[in-house]
Amino acid sequence: MELNESGIVIVPRKFKNSGRALTFSIIVFRRRRYDGFISEQKAQTGEPVSRPKDTRKQILEAARRTLETKGLLGASTREIAREAGVADGTLYVHFADRIELFLALLQEYLPPFVEPLRRLEHLTGRRTVRANLADVVEGALYWFEKLLPLFAPLAADPLLQNAFRQRLNERKEGPHLSVAALEAYLTAEQKLGRVHPKANPRASAVLLFGACQYWISIVQGLGNDLGFTRSGFVKDVVHSLMIGLEPPPRKAQASKAAEPDS
Repeated sequence: MELNESGIVIVPRKFKNSGRALTFSIIVFRRRRYDGFISEQKAQTGEPVSRPKDTRKQILEAARRTLETKGLLGASTREIAREAGVADGTLYVHFADRIELFLALLQEYLPPFVEPLRRLEHLTGRRTVRANLADVVEGALYWFEKLLPLFAPLAADPLLQNAFRQRLNERKEGPHLSVAALEAYLTAEQKLGRVHPKANPRASAVLLFGACQYWISIVQGLGNDLGFTRSGFVKDVVHSLMIGLEPPPRKAQASKAAEPDS
């Protein structure tokens, strides 16, 4: 048995539920109390307090580097553990398997993508639809920049791809949630008259995310930005989408409502 960097006991199976495991647990408890006392004394004297390593974050960073240099197919748990400078078994203390590790890595890149989508719920009827969509495009570009180089090779490994898909389904996660969030926002704006009544919110969401993914894939794969700067891409994509989403002028709406039914 041993203590990992977080001070937690790693207990081999043959010692599970045994008196030795209990003894080690007591040792850990006393060690933590002692460490807390030492940290408090150092804080009072102004001496810098050493922090324990964040092994989980260390492993995630190693996974990212391994994926970038060796690709998804070469990123075995052994290679990732070696890159992280930890024993193979330490990786499984923090992650059940390689799929869970990859999903955790995805979570690291999610906030800049998810936050603009979460804010949409509170932005209905506020600011302009154009400005709200521009924030979503910015977040999507960041997401695809990070995602595509690491996980595009999934398509080359059907077994890993199926396992990845199954785990996403079990966790009820996946890219369809981002489409649903944007669709819900555009539908709400449609009810307020700020989006054209004939526009299809779901198709509009797919068009927005599809444009972002395609542009990033061209930029990364071929080094061709298609003549767009990043800011110019955001502006032009949103402008083009808004041509179809802008509601008709109110005068036109009023005159159409006044027309007798044929």
